[in-house]
Amino acid sequence: MNGCATKSTTAYGDHGVYDVTKGVAVLTGKDLKLVSPDQTVTATDRMEYHANERLAKAIGNATVVRAKDTLKANTLTAYFKDEAAAAPAGTAPATPANSPLGGGGNIDRLEADG
Repeated sequence: MNGCATKSTTAYGDHGVYDVTKGVAVLTGKDLKLVSPDQTVTATDRMEYHANERLAKAIGNATVVRAKDTLKANTLTAYFKDEAAAAPAGTAPATPANSPLGGGGNIDRLEADG
């Protein structure tokens, strides 16, 4: 398994593509998994991170496990807080280079479909 990691999050899959112009990262392959200190997300089809839209998707038998809670759906979509508005004065907001695919504690809401 290959992994792509940030400070606290590691994404696993067989193939990853990041379109710099669109700000979209797509991870595909077997055993798709995103592991952060507080949650693990898995999917069977693909995982996507849309930096410009501030969202991430786990598609195909998606599951997120957080502490004692588990949520399963065909598609899970995480919407992130606006870092520019949330960043304290004098600090830099998160960018795609330092923001984990799964967003960790920056999630504003999580939607389950299917």
